[in-house]
Amino acid sequence: EASRREASSSVASEDVRFYKPEVATRTRPGGDEATPYPKEIPHGDNPATGAIFDYYLKSASGTPISLEIFNAKGESVRKFSSDKNPPPPDEKNLRVETHWMKLATPLIATAGAHRFVWNLQGDDPAGSAGGYPRLAGVWMLPGEYSAVLTVEGKTYKQPFAVRMDPRVKTPAADLERQFADSQHVAQLLKQLASETSKGAAIEKQLTALEAKKSAVQVDNFRQRLTAVLGPEDAGYGASTTPIDTDTTSLRHLARQLRGVYYALQSADVTPTPEQEAALHQYEQVLASTEKQWNTFISTELPKFNQQLKEAGLNEISQTPETSKELDDGDNDNDNDL
Repeated sequence: EASRREASSSVASEDVRFYKPEVATRTRPGGDEATPYPKEIPHGDNPATGAIFDYYLKSASGTPISLEIFNAKGESVRKFSSDKNPPPPDEKNLRVETHWMKLATPLIATAGAHRFVWNLQGDDPAGSAGGYPRLAGVWMLPGEYSAVLTVEGKTYKQPFAVRMDPRVKTPAADLERQFADSQHVAQLLKQLASETSKGAAIEKQLTALEAKKSAVQVDNFRQRLTAVLGPEDAGYGASTTPIDTDTTSLRHLARQLRGVYYALQSADVTPTPEQEAALHQYEQVLASTEKQWNTFISTELPKFNQQLKEAGLNEISQTPETSKELDDGDNDNDNDL
């Protein structure tokens, strides 16, 4: 381990020591989602996969520390902060027991020796609220990277390399094409996450408004919202699922593009013609739907809010609460992509 190789009496006298990382191998975790051992059965843990960073802090940092990853071009591909560690999953939103969850490693700012593991993936494309399973970030390409640890305004930099799983024989050009397509879908999903979150917030306020039995007619406005946003998902475990005739709404496109994303990231191979054709098709439909959404937000919502204002009622806000429109949960160290 890096910390053992660099161990010396001088480390104790340093305020911060950021050890040189070893070469990280891009390997995929098991994808069968097997049932984990019950908690009462003794068993060992598999070693961490990804890039492993060891660091030592002589004393606790008075401000949050950060770790930022840069590619060979100097572009930031991931950033972590000790004040933004992922919260523990909310058991009420999980489909499984909490011991199924493999939580992401926190970045720790207390005194002592610490280890942080990066799973070699980018940011979650849809935003995560914690749960299972989550839409994980795009796998980074093999190559040269650098990590910058920032502690109380001082930076400590270490280079490291990411190599491909030696069992994978896919040419580098095909991996780059897969990466580019995946990044493109991820950007579309982020965009959709923002829009569907706003839509969900509007829906919630309309439901509260209907409960007040006000004189303002909500039905027509809700129908116009649903036409562009799409109906709510029946949810996991629903007893019945209505026939889906929706082919253009934001929620429908989010589901379809999520499927394209899963397919692109499901193996270390070049994208298939079918995957790229689906991406092109859904992107074209999305362009049209977003025009409708923008018209709804810029024109129809203000008109409806004017009616509410005249009736002495609170206006509808676009501010979304923490949304799970595109995310059933999971964490960075537990995904099957």
